[in-house]
Amino acid sequence: MDNSINNKKVIERFNQIQNEILNIGWKGILEIYHPDTNCEHPEAFKIFQLYKEIYENMKKRLALDMDFQIIDK
Repeated sequence: MDNSINNKKVIERFNQIQNEILNIGWKGILEIYHPDTNCEHPEAFKIFQLYKEIYENMKKRLALDMDFQIIDK
């Protein structure tokens, strides 16, 4: 039971980060979370890496979706 609750929280946080990236764009993420601008936060690098990984994942999925759309036409 605890594992399923934890998984749900992880998925919710992943979706929140994706929505934030979509809403403010990658430039906005850089302005807020990049370790050079977020230097007061002790975990700035880890937070930024998490956002970067999710962003890269989003780009890969978009590229795959576009490839499938081209094949379907």
